[in-house]
Amino acid sequence: PAPAALGVAPSVGAFQPDLRMPTVHEWNLTIQRELPRGFVAQVGYIGKRGTRLFRAYDLNQINTDQSGFRAAFLAARQNLVNGCRADGTNCPAGATGVTPTLLLTLTNSTLGSATSFLNSSTTAGELTRNGVGDFAVRIDQATRVVSGVTLPLVVAQGFAANYFRPNPQFSEIFYFDSGGSSSYHGLIAQVVRRFQKGLTMGFAYTLSKSIDDMSVDPVAATSGGGLSTTNSRTPTDVRNFRLDRARSDFDNRHVISANYLYELPFGRGRRWSNSVRGFVNHIIGGWTMTGIFTYQSGEPFTLNSGARTVHNTKVSRAQIRGPFIEPHLFNLEGVTGPVVWRTGPLITTLTDPNVNCRNILTPDGTATQTYFCIPGVGESGSGRNFAQGPGFWNFNFGVLKNFAITEKVKLDFRAEFFNLFNHPNFENPRNASVGSPTLTSGVFGQTCCITSSVPASATVIANGEPNRVIQFAFKVSF
Repeated sequence: PAPAALGVAPSVGAFQPDLRMPTVHEWNLTIQRELPRGFVAQVGYIGKRGTRLFRAYDLNQINTDQSGFRAAFLAARQNLVNGCRADGTNCPAGATGVTPTLLLTLTNSTLGSATSFLNSSTTAGELTRNGVGDFAVRIDQATRVVSGVTLPLVVAQGFAANYFRPNPQFSEIFYFDSGGSSSYHGLIAQVVRRFQKGLTMGFAYTLSKSIDDMSVDPVAATSGGGLSTTNSRTPTDVRNFRLDRARSDFDNRHVISANYLYELPFGRGRRWSNSVRGFVNHIIGGWTMTGIFTYQSGEPFTLNSGARTVHNTKVSRAQIRGPFIEPHLFNLEGVTGPVVWRTGPLITTLTDPNVNCRNILTPDGTATQTYFCIPGVGESGSGRNFAQGPGFWNFNFGVLKNFAITEKVKLDFRAEFFNLFNHPNFENPRNASVGSPTLTSGVFGQTCCITSSVPASATVIANGEPNRVIQFAFKVSF
């Protein structure tokens, strides 16, 4: 097809011609040792490496780093800082504006004069927030009728059709290749006591790290949706995939699991009160308690800036100024649900050295030396999955009681408590229903109102439940 404006030109999908089959190599080593009193200990290492993993991205990503475009954008922005209009006119006394000739030429459209396009409130928002990618998108979407033919604005103004998009005959080129990779290293330590004298128990600890450059299905067959400017399957920059090499979205650094089953030593056949019979034995005998405790550290998440400061396909990540303050859950008056940071408002005064930043406050509201900021023009911000969300812990408890009705008939009663303490495990801001990891959001840093479901509760309710679930059961054996 002929070149056309962004959004007017058709989109197309393409595959790497020599697409490879994803391959995973795995290796492990375990040492086990028998200990006194029925204990067995083991220490192990597991390693995995994924190669030729599928990934997808927009091959037609806009390029804003050409022909002085970013320099002209910065000049228009500086005009606003100086108190002038974006086109360099209407300056206050003592200030001088610079005429961004390139931008005026690009935006000379029949939709309005070049100065009105450049001096609009929409453009002002893009200029003040360093949104060179957002600004380029609006220009690349514009058209102009020349001799009865609708042309992309950049073409009508005498620029090359591929001034922004490498392939101007298409809007998006969804490209699918096998250039991804991943790695996992895990240390496992475990101690188990075999069932003896009415007691069995186990404890396991895993220290691991998973690294990749894309953690979810690139074609969205399992996770829904396609490429977007904020989701984790969209690369930061298709010209530099190393920017996405980081901890996996599902990386859990520490995982602890402990369990026990203990037959209380009372009643007939047990250590104490072995000779009791009848009603007394029904009361004190046949009791068993069991419990499972699970803990895992939080999953990482990315801090988004809310502005496209480099190109069109991905919102850049927030820039960290000062020592990074790790997120942790706490409550704020007037805010429903916990937050992971308390922040000041987004600074919008253009002459402030921390413009486009939020100051991170202590829980009591004291200012710190740390700021989360929209990065500068042409900058991508901090690393992917830079922050770590809240951890998860849960305790399941069960009580079992055996009744010997007759020699051949037995009754078992079981009471099970999933999430015994009704402890809420709040999601990190990327999964919150009211909350966001995006700096410009009004609910930045909040984690309301979704809590993680308890894995074991799926045995009771198919979807699992985040709250306490109690199950009672009777079984007659004859």
